[in-house]
Amino acid sequence: MDLPGVNAQERNREDRLESLRIGAEDMLSLPVDADAEAILTYVDVPERCAA
Repeated sequence: MDLPGVNAQERNREDRLESLRIGAEDMLSLPVDADAEAILTYVDVPERCAA
């Protein structure tokens, strides 16, 4: 999965996933300034996803 602007460089998988989860939450919490013709889709991200 590619999340533009979200990056993780941690050494182990668990720490990378946690860093990416936090980055994705931050990215998804930003306000969206869309024009009137835009189609917005909301995605519910569970607190913890099974990896």
